[in-house]
Amino acid sequence: MRNTTSRRTWKRIALFLGILLLLLSCAAIILIVISSRTPPGEEVPVETREIPSGWLVTPPIQTESLPAPGKIESLKPEERVQLPDKNVSGTLAIIGNGKQFGEESYELQVSSDRGVNMTSHGTFSFKVLFATVKAVFSQNISLDRNLRPNRYTLDINGPLGIGSRHVEGTVVGSVVHLTAGDEKEETQIGTDNPL
Repeated sequence: MRNTTSRRTWKRIALFLGILLLLLSCAAIILIVISSRTPPGEEVPVETREIPSGWLVTPPIQTESLPAPGKIESLKPEERVQLPDKNVSGTLAIIGNGKQFGEESYELQVSSDRGVNMTSHGTFSFKVLFATVKAVFSQNISLDRNLRPNRYTLDINGPLGIGSRHVEGTVVGSVVHLTAGDEKEETQIGTDNPL
């Protein structure tokens, strides 16, 4: 009789501790998600830096022969840059503070007719208390044959739906239609160099 009572007591203690640990983990995740969001209307300050001169390459064609900005559509077919058809794939490591906390696999398809399409998917993880939380993401970007953006999508799926996001942008003419969760926005872009 005493053994049974002792086992029940340990089971109750283990159940209580398990529930307590689960509640603390959920509270920590919610706290991290809430504290990491930027309030609406507040922009995160970003430092603008010059492109290093070692990264710059002189264009292979003479700049005097280029049309004025906004006149790209008037190029003759023989003057347009022809993209070589090529498929490239690989994996990128996501590193922070000297440690890898995620990776992304990508496939880049370049076509002279269809333009450029990149799809990627991956995971990133971070520690919350004693557990490692893992989020899965996928993204897709497509550019037309003149390297103007057509569409971008990003899906992030967090554990238990916490921190999950869906972002989508499509370009129609010179207007970008953005959807981020329930928010929708339209932005005008230039026709000569949208990126």
